[in-house]
Amino acid sequence: MGLLDFLFGKKKKTSAEEAKERLIVLLKYERKKLPTDFRLRLKEDLVEVFKKYPQFDVDNIRVDLVEEQSNENFEQLLISIPFKEEKKGG
Repeated sequence: MGLLDFLFGKKKKTSAEEAKERLIVLLKYERKKLPTDFRLRLKEDLVEVFKKYPQFDVDNIRVDLVEEQSNENFEQLLISIPFKEEKKGG
């Protein structure tokens, strides 16, 4: 939970909502013939590759399978590999 969520009281998901989201993800993976641990394995592979480069923040790599809201048949694999923040001062 982030600071803004804490301050503004973002509603926590119920266990039923979380279970529904997990089921949807599993069904998406099955439809694409991807292993259920695909996202985790891909993230681990990306971490191994990008940790060789000190300018990347490998602790915050994200891998998501996202369905476009306007077209439920269109899905994207989104990968975010952030740069480390520059330390100021010095």
